Amino acid sequence: VWRLGDASAGAYQPDPGSLTTASQLLPPEREAARTEIVETDITVLDLENIYVPVPYQPVEVLGPLRDDLVWSTEGGFLTSFGSVTGSDGDTVSIRQGAEYRVRAARPTPTADELDAVVFDPDDVERYTRLPREFPRLAEEAEAVYEEAGAESTVERALALQEWFVGDDRFTYDLEVPALRGADALTDFVLEDRVGYCEYFASAMAVMLRETGIPARVAVGFLPGREVGEAEGDLTEYVVATTDAHAWVEVLFPGYGWVTFEPTPRSDESHLLPRVDNLAPTQTERERRLEEALAGEGGDASTPVEELEPEIEVPEGDGLDAVDPEDAAAGATADDTAGGLVTGLIGLVVAVAVGLFVLGAVRRRATAVAEPRRRVVHARDALLSSAAALGAARRRHETTPEVLARWDAAGRTGEARSLGGVLQAAAFGGDVSEDDATRAEVGVTVAIEELRRSATWRERLLAPGRRLLARWR
Repeated sequence: VWRLGDASAGAYQPDPGSLTTASQLLPPEREAARTEIVETDITVLDLENIYVPVPYQPVEVLGPLRDDLVWSTEGGFLTSFGSVTGSDGDTVSIRQGAEYRVRAARPTPTADELDAVVFDPDDVERYTRLPREFPRLAEEAEAVYEEAGAESTVERALALQEWFVGDDRFTYDLEVPALRGADALTDFVLEDRVGYCEYFASAMAVMLRETGIPARVAVGFLPGREVGEAEGDLTEYVVATTDAHAWVEVLFPGYGWVTFEPTPRSDESHLLPRVDNLAPTQTERERRLEEALAGEGGDASTPVEELEPEIEVPEGDGLDAVDPEDAAAGATADDTAGGLVTGLIGLVVAVAVGLFVLGAVRRRATAVAEPRRRVVHARDALLSSAAALGAARRRHETTPEVLARWDAAGRTGEARSLGGVLQAAAFGGDVSEDDATRAEVGVTVAIEELRRSATWRERLLAPGRRLLARWR
């Protein structure tokens, strides 16, 4: 069983120094030199859990929910802080109907950058620990590296990933028994070779650790299924139980935890890093369809759903609901669902975007890397939030004029200084990286000031106004 914390510590208790209340900007779990800003609005359709699904790494959470949450830089997860009671009497962080926005800085390193990384001996020692040796798995991993000619850490991780997902060497299947016994993991890798995500993630992480590469198992959700366009640059997805998943992350100092995918999912709903793109945003299904269309001379802008054949989606990925008490103690899988019973008790788990949960969330996400687009996106978020809080821009007002009006009314003191850069971005002017970052931070502060200065009635009406704006 993979878990957070020391194996000898009993129930997992986070270090208070690793916790930050979500009502403020969140420090990174690990510093990452290259990132891409992602904004996600999440509406919970049917889910109760103490862990909150968020894109990784979250920088800020917006919405009333955040006052009851804490972010842990040990393990990288967002969870309950206040006493919010679920239907079964247990403390939960989120429930049906919850809405929140997350700004995240998604790590996007290149292979060349990772090749030059110098590893911290303390990190290597911590994240290569195993409760016992797995010599046959270590031998197999070294053979994979040698055959692929892989020398650097990133080359070895990609080679091992390809060994699991390529050449039909392994079979993805949900109808397999739980791993049992001291040799079960070794038997899976070298003989049986049939399993689901927990099997593959656990196996690859152990093989990496056995060969001196700092690795962990992360659990959460796949991107889900695109269902249409939302306002602005946003795209809407539905993330469901079938998207619950486990994968592998390797620690590269200065660039953070980098994702690798060892599971050969039959529905192609996973994200598969490659040497030329270590942080893909397209699922394998989307990538395959786009390539097929391009090969036929089609229009690459055609929505994927118009091209996609019917694909049978499995009932789940072998992940069962986690009991909140077990989750708090670090038990991240249900034995009846064939959890990570591999004899690996006491290792580290990364709760990247939530735990094994039943339910669904809807997310609307966009990656806006170009500075001008980032500022336009921030401006749209500000105006949308202001409208919901009873401070909508009037038809005749320019952006600087509405900012000045809010300032004069005592609604916000930060927004007025943003007028120049927001206006420049709206009309296609030059916007630097520094301008974009300043605008994003300023808009975040301004939205919070608008919320705090709103009357209780305006805050009460805000969710309804947002829903009405979406319907329109």
